[in-house]
Amino acid sequence: MASGKAAIKSRKARHFVLGFVVFPPTKQTRPIQPHQTYGTHGNPGVRADNRPRFGMLAHLPLSVDPPTNRGGLAPARANRICEYIDSHLQENIALEVLAGIAQLSVHHFARSFRQSLGIPPHNYIVQRRVEHAQQLLRNTDLPLSEIAIEAGFTDQSHLARHFRTITGVSPSLARHRFRTGPDILPHRPAHVGS
Repeated sequence: MASGKAAIKSRKARHFVLGFVVFPPTKQTRPIQPHQTYGTHGNPGVRADNRPRFGMLAHLPLSVDPPTNRGGLAPARANRICEYIDSHLQENIALEVLAGIAQLSVHHFARSFRQSLGIPPHNYIVQRRVEHAQQLLRNTDLPLSEIAIEAGFTDQSHLARHFRTITGVSPSLARHRFRTGPDILPHRPAHVGS
């Protein structure tokens, strides 16, 4: 311990340790003497020889446990919200209604929903509508305009825009691939003329 106090009393430049990061001294810094304190104007602070020595903690192992994910919706509420969305895809689903089911404010619900499911509520609804449209394309012969209404989109172009964004192909090409296989593209006649 005597060597520790002697080291504090020496006038040599010190490296400041904050957590496990060592900062080299700047030109303005000078070592704090044991009789000096650090703090603000009205608060005298803590004596320099009583402050924690982070360098002594360097040999301790760091925690390898990932931080716990706190916040978000409770699993029961998240399931109830997802079931409501799936059963009301054809309707216009307002964020206020979903927040009311979760018994949260709109802002808190949107933040909690995103934290729990990884995407915002609107994106989740659009994704579920596109998945429903894919099922209808695969299993029915309904026209695309009726599939769009059945899946909860306002019209066929609304369906096509979101469908292409999420899947990378148009609804008509997806229907063709569902029926013929993914490697066969629809036949498009070559443009004849000058």
